[in-house]
Amino acid sequence: IPSNPSLLMPVATKPHSYTKNRNGGASILTENQTQLLNNADVALERSLSLPWKKRYGELKSFVKDNGHARVPRRFLSNPSLGRWVHTQRQMHKRYAEGDPSSKMVAYRIQLLTIAGFEWNLRRSQPWETSYEELVIYVVEFGHA
Repeated sequence: IPSNPSLLMPVATKPHSYTKNRNGGASILTENQTQLLNNADVALERSLSLPWKKRYGELKSFVKDNGHARVPRRFLSNPSLGRWVHTQRQMHKRYAEGDPSSKMVAYRIQLLTIAGFEWNLRRSQPWETSYEELVIYVVEFGHA
């Protein structure tokens, strides 16, 4: 988010119109205005809503504590974070497929990538590495 909030005025005053036009719907913004905003890679204020910022902060803490961003979907210590991480992957997949229902935006992708987010867990590490992590977990906590 820019340090000068007035830079977001074209979007902040009409965020619904921006989103509608971005998704191909009718809007009071012209196609050209929407394209200019897209080209500037403007982060909508609502794209970094307080709940999103909170979960993003929790993810960064998780990475600091665990050395990776592979939060389990059913993370007992913080179930909301586990669900949020899963949702981010789903929205990213839809975004990559061009699905207009995705609420993912480029700015979020950049932030998550910088934090070490892994978009496709199936390709993120060899099976042996996951197995070794499981063994270490079982030794430390006594269960899997």
